[in-house]
Amino acid sequence: MNSFMIFDHLNDLIFFKYNANFEEHLKKLAVNYGLLEQNVASQVDKNIVIQMFSPIVSSHRIMHFEFGNSYSSVDFSKELKMSFCEVMGYLFILISDGKNDHLLKVFITLAKYVCGPDFNQFNTCLAKSELYTKLIDEYLNLQSTNQAIKTESIEQLMVNVEITSTCLQILKESISKMSVHTECSKVHALLFVDTKLLTLYSSVNAKPLSSADILFFTVFIQCAENESFQLFLAGTEVEPSCFLHAVHVVRIFENMFVIYVVEDGNSPITAALYEVFYHLHRLRFIQVQREKESIQLGYENLELAVRKLRESLKKSKNRTLDTVYKVLMKKWDVIKAKYKEYLTTSADEHILRAEGLAINFMDVLKEISNYIVKNDSVLKCSGAHVSSATSLIIGKLGDFTEYFKTKGIKNFSLGSYPF
Repeated sequence: MNSFMIFDHLNDLIFFKYNANFEEHLKKLAVNYGLLEQNVASQVDKNIVIQMFSPIVSSHRIMHFEFGNSYSSVDFSKELKMSFCEVMGYLFILISDGKNDHLLKVFITLAKYVCGPDFNQFNTCLAKSELYTKLIDEYLNLQSTNQAIKTESIEQLMVNVEITSTCLQILKESISKMSVHTECSKVHALLFVDTKLLTLYSSVNAKPLSSADILFFTVFIQCAENESFQLFLAGTEVEPSCFLHAVHVVRIFENMFVIYVVEDGNSPITAALYEVFYHLHRLRFIQVQREKESIQLGYENLELAVRKLRESLKKSKNRTLDTVYKVLMKKWDVIKAKYKEYLTTSADEHILRAEGLAINFMDVLKEISNYIVKNDSVLKCSGAHVSSATSLIIGKLGDFTEYFKTKGIKNFSLGSYPF
């Protein structure tokens, strides 16, 4: 990978990662264009990158939104390829040798786990930007050294039934120490040996983790040792979603980790927010073609998503959201009226007005998203009990450390192979 960038809807650069060769190349171009003084030892400025990539970013957006016929990649040579993907108003660009075309999709998935539906958090939160950088680096490292990551599969550490049962019971006991408060009652606990899953225990009523979530954790534990973050998990829903969770990673032995995944009470809101963001941007794309049937279907999907968000906000016990909820519904009522007028009269003026109103509507959605992310009460509440929970595990699994270490190196079962 030479470079990876994310641009927002205003063509502002919100995330930029590059290698040394690409940096030197950019500096040479910047000097040639008069954007950088020669022989100046400094990093490539964000504004320089924006100026240099602005033409191709604008070109992609025009092809995407005005003509509905954007390009997905540009091949410059056998060893250089620029790939594009538009996700909810943000443009992801990867410059690489083109041998790993799936990388861009992986980076987008990692971004969703860190930021949920609002990728602008990379621009406003240094901790999230740094975590995202670590995840990308760790994924690239594991992809070249770990067969399970390369094939996007979860490797289960094979141990006998007795040890598995013991580990499950220990995780159950440790979870009871984590869930002393009602808001921290839905918890998953996972034991990993290196990147191999040993066992998983979930408390009653906790939303099931998807295989994608567990695969993500195999990368996450390598770059978040003894740290805690708010992350957006995909869950097992048919449609992609973002459920907010507090996640704590603790190294309990040399090559062994425990992860506590605590469901946040606001997760139904974040899931509904993701749906609204998705369908709002999808409708914006559909509107370009002015096909009435497609617009009606897109509008109905958006209306359903807004209804889910409204119900989730109503059920929320957080009274701070009351004011922003009223503002959101007022703006939605006006937008809804414009779409209904368009579907009745087919007059473009109504849909153009709806497009303009949607920008302010999206700002309110982002305000809700930012508030929920900043409200880290579940992260702090559950984090206060991590030490006592992990101490229990360390005390009861201490005798098995050498066994797990050996199994982590050579993962096999004597009963697995015919002789």
